[in-house]
Amino acid sequence: MLEIRNDLIFELTGGQGNPVGAPYKLALTITAGSQTPLVDVTSGRATSETVVLDVTYRLFDVSGDRVVLAEKALARVSLDRSQQRYAALRAVRDAQNRAAKLVAEQIRSRLASYFLTRT
Repeated sequence: MLEIRNDLIFELTGGQGNPVGAPYKLALTITAGSQTPLVDVTSGRATSETVVLDVTYRLFDVSGDRVVLAEKALARVSLDRSQQRYAALRAVRDAQNRAAKLVAEQIRSRLASYFLTRT
């Protein structure tokens, strides 16, 4: 998801863009999905949904091309489904954006703690 990349760049650089010549490289493996735990018995439509986002990331040291950190970040964001088609689509997109932001914040926090304890 492009949203995770953009959120990560913003979290790590404060919005200055993707740094050139960085000594580390971050590789992401993203698994996204959704679950519908509640379904209206009369209409058969989902009344709520949970957006699921799992990101496995690896931090590589560019000079040695070796993995120095491998972790996983998870996000679960719930939303209420509307009977209106476009409102439901927009609610899912907003939930996906919130999940991407949560994952980016988790990754930034873990990278910060890695670099702080590395000295």
